[in-house]
Amino acid sequence: MANDEVVNLRVPSGTKDRAAALTVAVEQSDAFQVAVSAASAIGARAPRVSTSLVLRMALIRGLDELEKGLG
Repeated sequence: MANDEVVNLRVPSGTKDRAAALTVAVEQSDAFQVAVSAASAIGARAPRVSTSLVLRMALIRGLDELEKGLG
């Protein structure tokens, strides 16, 4: 995932903790395991699951859903 832009925003209390709690689930998910396998196949470093990664995934997923509902 390219980090082309930096966006500073305030989120409700507990959001960061909720994202941190999801890191293990994301790391064990089928979709993430596919990404790890693909990276391995081309000799790339496997992505690291972090709180920031989970928050980026949530933001993108939420925007996708919002666009579907409003577009």
